[in-house]
Amino acid sequence: MSEVAATIYVPLEDEGTNVWRPVNAHRLDDTTYRIADQLISDDEQWAFQPGDLVHVEPRTLSGGECLVAVGPAAHKAALPTILVVAVALIDAEGRVLIAQRPEGKQLAGLWEFPGGKIEPGERPEAALIRELKEELDIDVNEACLAPFVFTSHAYDSFHLLMPLYLCRRWSGVVRNREHAALKWVRPDRLADYPMPPADEPLVAWLRDLL
Repeated sequence: MSEVAATIYVPLEDEGTNVWRPVNAHRLDDTTYRIADQLISDDEQWAFQPGDLVHVEPRTLSGGECLVAVGPAAHKAALPTILVVAVALIDAEGRVLIAQRPEGKQLAGLWEFPGGKIEPGERPEAALIRELKEELDIDVNEACLAPFVFTSHAYDSFHLLMPLYLCRRWSGVVRNREHAALKWVRPDRLADYPMPPADEPLVAWLRDLL
């Protein structure tokens, strides 16, 4: 995902003032930004809040030329869709492998199903085979990947679409190469591990299946 962060200025709700505050925002197009900062003040009401889509234009303030929010965006800018693929590796005892996201990454510390981003022009199965080799040092035959279910979730700055595959056969021994930790978990205990919002709905499907 290509994400562009920027600083814009937002005004107080009282149009009679000339008070502006710098905030972090995500650029969606040349004139549309999504406010990211939480605006907290005991006695001031700001015109826009986190998550608002605003129309910006260049303006000269005391610190020089900058981008200021002049009103709500005229249209709701579409979130970019990110395609990710994941797998439920199932061992001989019916346990499922989950991986903990490492420090320094978004959603660090949460548990997820192994997988990764689908590159442009790449098939989901090919992406999953590549990711499993990179992350776990195992080889998987495409015939051993069974499409199961998919999840669709809107995060603040992108929409994630993720198919989940089932796999019971692979070559090699699972080794942790990228994650903070790995665990083999029985399906009825998966809910005990905090997961990203996109992964959580998959737990019920796996529990009912296994």
